[in-house]
Amino acid sequence: MNPLALLVAGAFFMEFLDGTIIVTALPRMAAALGTDPVDLHIGITAYLLTVAVFILPGGWAADRYGARAVFTTVVAGQRGVLRLGLGQEQERANSAVLEAQRGHAVALIGSGDSGVYAMASPALEAAGDDIDVVGVPGITAALAASNLLGAPLGHDHASISLSDLHTPWPAIEARVRAVAEGDLVVTFYNPRSRGRDWQLAKAVAMLLERRPATTPVGIVTDASRSTETVVLTTLGELDVQQVTMLACVVVGSSQSRIVAGRFVTPRGYTWHT
Repeated sequence: MNPLALLVAGAFFMEFLDGTIIVTALPRMAAALGTDPVDLHIGITAYLLTVAVFILPGGWAADRYGARAVFTTVVAGQRGVLRLGLGQEQERANSAVLEAQRGHAVALIGSGDSGVYAMASPALEAAGDDIDVVGVPGITAALAASNLLGAPLGHDHASISLSDLHTPWPAIEARVRAVAEGDLVVTFYNPRSRGRDWQLAKAVAMLLERRPATTPVGIVTDASRSTETVVLTTLGELDVQQVTMLACVVVGSSQSRIVAGRFVTPRGYTWHT
């Protein structure tokens, strides 16, 4: 049987089942709401039919344009959607807190994990104890990149943003040197952009002072998206020109190696029996 037909049939069956359960409880529901059972039945039936009608076009749209695009479009059609671009994170956070203080339920949406170089920090800085906050864990860019490369984060590791828009370069440089001296695997976020085209090369030069040129390096761009690319290279052969703002650059430690085409950092434990 066609999987789509089976899915549609199942959806209609669930609608029928919902209707049957509701009709069984209809007299009590009507009494509790203080309305006529017939009027309530008409309203519920109209609702179920509306939902059923949208199953087919909704499934077609999700299949054609992607579930995320359909979800975003539906949400955007509702009241109170605010879209701001890169560089306006603080404005987004402040707007979300303000709407929550007005009594609205607010979803502050972003990619990756909201607590890692993302929106949780500016939002929680602005939110008082009068706002209930629920954080939903996500997959960070570093973790997505790691799984695509192999297991480069198998031992101690660090993440450093190379963007000096909010952090002075001397502080970033000190952190890169500390990672180099500590022999940690490092993931570089915001590695390079049109306006920041020298920081990654500088960071690579600092790492090369402490690590061999054969150290594995992985470049993952647009992880988990349709435009995803994965490149395995070495610290000595890394071409910074192919790195963009949308990439994560993972540099191995002295113990990292390539095994069967995969980037692996051994856990390094001594196992006891």
